[in-house]
Amino acid sequence: MPLKGSRKQAVEETSLTGSAVRIAGAEAALAPPPRSSTVFVEIRPSSVAAEVARAGSMLPAVAIDARIVDSVLDRLTPVATKVVSQSVAPGTAVPRGTAVDLVLARPGDLPGRIIPGIHEAFKVRTIGDIGQQLIEAQPTVKEIIRRKPVVTDLTEAERATVTNALAQSGVELSNVPGLDLAAAYTGLQAGYLFVS
Repeated sequence: MPLKGSRKQAVEETSLTGSAVRIAGAEAALAPPPRSSTVFVEIRPSSVAAEVARAGSMLPAVAIDARIVDSVLDRLTPVATKVVSQSVAPGTAVPRGTAVDLVLARPGDLPGRIIPGIHEAFKVRTIGDIGQQLIEAQPTVKEIIRRKPVVTDLTEAERATVTNALAQSGVELSNVPGLDLAAAYTGLQAGYLFVS
């Protein structure tokens, strides 16, 4: 459905796992998990050519048989990845055409030690373990992390809830930097960010 005053058109996308979508005469294989959502596609008078490069050299466009892609993608399990770093600072506006390098990773496999200032007990765990054991398995802690991005904003009751959950997971707290609640909260935030 066209949006008035906009050069974009909403396209209803339903259950795209293993499907190929034809937009403006170009075929693109998509393999997100099954979902139904609205996608906005920019409508231009001329088609846009993607410029994909690897190691500074342009990659050639290769035609694919959408029917075969459909049959192959139907059998695959989508792998969830998240951006863990990028060459341009988050939130920075860049001119159209600027190259931005992204590093994607499966968040569950990332070691806790990649997060500066994280509690010592979390350095030997994966972000996936932290997220599953202390965020997904603890809805109250998850809600606290979601609402309170800064540890100093916690009420006494929230501090007690978080401290109790940490103790149950074998994370001991002290007043020593790196072993304190602030360091543990940094780990909980990483678990929430990358796993939730």
